Amino acid sequence: MVTIKDVARSAGVSTTTVSRVLNRRGYFDRDTASLVRRVAAELGYRQNVNWKRLSRQTSETICYLLGNSHTMNSMHVEVLMSAERVLREAGYDMVFVPFCYRASARGTQLELPRRFQQQGTVDGVILAGVHCSNLLEALSRLNLPYVLLGNAFMGPCKKLKWDVVIYDDITGSYETVNYLVRLGHRRIAFVGNMRLPWFCRRYEGYARVMRERGLPEILLPKPGT
Repeated sequence: MVTIKDVARSAGVSTTTVSRVLNRRGYFDRDTASLVRRVAAELGYRQNVNWKRLSRQTSETICYLLGNSHTMNSMHVEVLMSAERVLREAGYDMVFVPFCYRASARGTQLELPRRFQQQGTVDGVILAGVHCSNLLEALSRLNLPYVLLGNAFMGPCKKLKWDVVIYDDITGSYETVNYLVRLGHRRIAFVGNMRLPWFCRRYEGYARVMRERGLPEILLPKPGT
């Protein structure tokens, strides 16, 4: 079995330098890092990831949790791929977990994915899809950090414990409809399920343009609602 000492000897550096490079910790220059990684690959050296993570008391794993969605839209895929790339560069793994749950259930009643119930298996969660406050309550009770993609959150985002990423539905809709008006369109309909908060926000931007332009508001229900 190839050891870290073998890599250090072949690369002509100390074992401390090899450890810093392979663990991405401390100072090392780019040329040395390239040399160490090349030698390690040539020798077939493999790190004991479980031991490394145990010694640091971290899983170095982030969960991408898609909530209450049976399909992934293009935005979910793009966020997933971008997050995986950034995490990989930082030395982290990503796991994908789809999870459907009832909004009416108490946070204490939610049967969370088994990975969350085992301490130390993930360091944090990226919440995509449709989510409710009961899941956030359950994650907070486990002291598990999360980042919420908040546009499809069923509730207010102002008092949440962890970070929330939100884009401006109202302004985005307003600018889109204004663009259509500038192109000469006058009968512009809005299609959406008004029981969902993100459609309500988008309708607000749509309606503002139509009122400013003196145009009729046309609301059509989303098919299947």
